[in-house]
Amino acid sequence: METVKQEKKRYELLDAFRGILMIEMVIYHYLFDVAVFSTDFGEFFTNPAYYIFQQSIGWGFIFLSGMCVVFSKKMLKRGLTILGAAVIVSLVTYIFTPDVAINFGVLCCIGSCMLLMIPVKRISEKWNTWVAFAISFLLFLFCRNINTGYFGFESLNLFALPEFLYANYLTAYLGFPPLSFTSGDYYPLFPWFFLYMSGYFLFKGIYQREKIKNILSYKIPGLSYLGKYSLLIYLLHQPVCYAVAFAVCKWM
Repeated sequence: METVKQEKKRYELLDAFRGILMIEMVIYHYLFDVAVFSTDFGEFFTNPAYYIFQQSIGWGFIFLSGMCVVFSKKMLKRGLTILGAAVIVSLVTYIFTPDVAINFGVLCCIGSCMLLMIPVKRISEKWNTWVAFAISFLLFLFCRNINTGYFGFESLNLFALPEFLYANYLTAYLGFPPLSFTSGDYYPLFPWFFLYMSGYFLFKGIYQREKIKNILSYKIPGLSYLGKYSLLIYLLHQPVCYAVAFAVCKWM
């Protein structure tokens, strides 16, 4: 199998997809902040539609980030930068919203996955791309519930995992949180690294086709721009959402 060549060309449509996810994330975090300040709004989060909406954002960011690894450069620097941003976000939430502080959120997950993909890209060059995609995605589905103590997906729990795996914050980072662990945004390394790899292998299998490249080059004004500055927007939007939600709830 030929190694995918690195290209300087930027695919605007991927930025647009990321821009859509950014808009969804801002809406979600604003609603989350309103729920923090308003005791009457918490019932919103028991709605199944909210759960699907919230999950779609996390799935989308992680899968899309995995796709972009196909032609990513300076992955070590980028991964460490994202992890640094994750630390900043966690510290800010511990100061302003300690009850729902973020431990091992989506930025931590993406930064960690990016670093792990450095050796994976090298050793997987001769793998069959479609087999690797299928195995990665099946592993994600099979391990989806390990954070709650089971192998399985959503409401389907196949069998329980040993309790000793769920010991401390290190195991929580890996995907095995103890009962005392809490987080306002929790995306541990597993099972999400399998979804990240799924995005990588799927995109590696399709993007070299000329028709796909032409589609990916399509620019959507506004959305593509948002996607290019997603990390900066992620760091800045939450204080704004927090302030607006506080003002709205105070004067309602």
